[in-house]
Amino acid sequence: EIATALLEEIGIIVDSVEDGTDAVERMNEVDDERYDLIFMDIQMPKMDGYEATRQIRFIEHSENRLHTPIVAMSANAFIEDREKARMSGMNGYITKPVSIDEIRNVLTEHQVIVSEPER
Repeated sequence: EIATALLEEIGIIVDSVEDGTDAVERMNEVDDERYDLIFMDIQMPKMDGYEATRQIRFIEHSENRLHTPIVAMSANAFIEDREKARMSGMNGYITKPVSIDEIRNVLTEHQVIVSEPER
């Protein structure tokens, strides 16, 4: 919820789902240019972020779709957690609580264009 608020504050259109199963279903339903980036929570009910990422990567590969950057969001800051995220197919890792600076850095790294809303 905090990440969603931060993203919306800087002009990002956010589409969120409840858990990993929903994330996989959503990615299976949309065209391959729908999302510029996915922030994936690691700990979710039904299916964790690691498995959801593996399944999304399978969909992308099997349907010859574009590779959507996936960045983990987790309270765990251990090197082992970062490596597990990388091995599941994630492109980055940020720890909670997230900051607007971390989010901006990820968006810049993955070349997501942000246009600040007028105030």
